[in-house]
Amino acid sequence: GAATIGKVTELISSGVVSEKPVSRSGEDRTDSVQLLPWFSMVKDIFARGDVATLTDVNTGLKLQIKRTYGGNHADVEALTKEDTAILKEIAGGTWNWTRRPVIIEVDGYRIAASMTAMPHAGLENKPELAVVDNRSGGFGTGQNLDQVKGNGMDGHFDVHFLESRTHSTNKVDSKHQEAIQKAYKSGL
Repeated sequence: GAATIGKVTELISSGVVSEKPVSRSGEDRTDSVQLLPWFSMVKDIFARGDVATLTDVNTGLKLQIKRTYGGNHADVEALTKEDTAILKEIAGGTWNWTRRPVIIEVDGYRIAASMTAMPHAGLENKPELAVVDNRSGGFGTGQNLDQVKGNGMDGHFDVHFLESRTHSTNKVDSKHQEAIQKAYKSGL
């Protein structure tokens, strides 16, 4: 409606969003990396259940991910065991909370983002959303946030976008925002 058009006009004027139109129908797609805000745009573009391609800016490695949860940012899972192996390679062989610049390709959009390669809050061998003990990443007892089964990964990992927030603090994480800017300026 009018509020959305006003917000988009404001973002274009501020330079946050490129003027080239992009649609979910696949018309007028862009090859440029876009810097799009999480709450007013990306959470709907990259909706729960959507599959996307994640490209790590530092290595150029790519994997398929699925958005499974997340309100303040996207909680995602590697789609296959092969994708999990690529994610672990991107992480340097050990799961970690380091913020990394990435590009998320979904429905014709190429969006600057940041990820942490630390699967957490789930167990692959337990039913989704069941209350379980010893969830991955030291998350203890709680709902099993592992939806994609057979991918060799316990739980999900986080992908942040412009203005997204952490679940624990409900605040914008400056290190994620720096990585997002690096992805935006990467030229990939």
